[in-house]
Amino acid sequence: MSGGVAVFGAHFRNPVLLAAGTAGFGREVAGVVDLGAFGGLVTKAVSLEPRAGNAAPRVTEMPGAMLNSVGLANPGLDAVRRHDLPWLAAHHPGLRVIVNVVGHTVADFAAVVRGLDAFLPSEMEVRSYYRSENVDLWEAAAEFGAMGCRIVVVKRGSNGSYVYHVDSGGKWHVPAYPATARDVTG
Repeated sequence: MSGGVAVFGAHFRNPVLLAAGTAGFGREVAGVVDLGAFGGLVTKAVSLEPRAGNAAPRVTEMPGAMLNSVGLANPGLDAVRRHDLPWLAAHHPGLRVIVNVVGHTVADFAAVVRGLDAFLPSEMEVRSYYRSENVDLWEAAAEFGAMGCRIVVVKRGSNGSYVYHVDSGGKWHVPAYPATARDVTG
């Protein structure tokens, strides 16, 4: 590997990724930003079945902020696999694509994560999937890994993240990085 970074065998050109949903499936921003300059792109949410999302209005302005409730609108897994992922592979080879997964049940997630390199649910999402506050996060990570992805990262906010590597059975707790919020609006 020359340059870039590697995480559990996955190579990224650099550590800068476009955050979930900010670039749709890539095509939406292709004429505005150079996707090849990024290490990766986290797609907008992908569910097993298509979702229309929430009714309008979806966005409102507030003093110093914008609030949105798009409702995870997406064309569904089949359309993303047929249309969006091949476009990214053809137009931006080498760009790591991380699929943002959404569903109502553990079975929904199993269908979507099968074949992905990584799945990154939040702790709150894991608890809601299992409908329990008492779920063991490491056991849940192993179960998601058994569904067909190689790496499961349970994001725990200020408590850091749990990283489970399926191939090795490795478990790591990555502490949160202390940061100071700044006004980035200019």
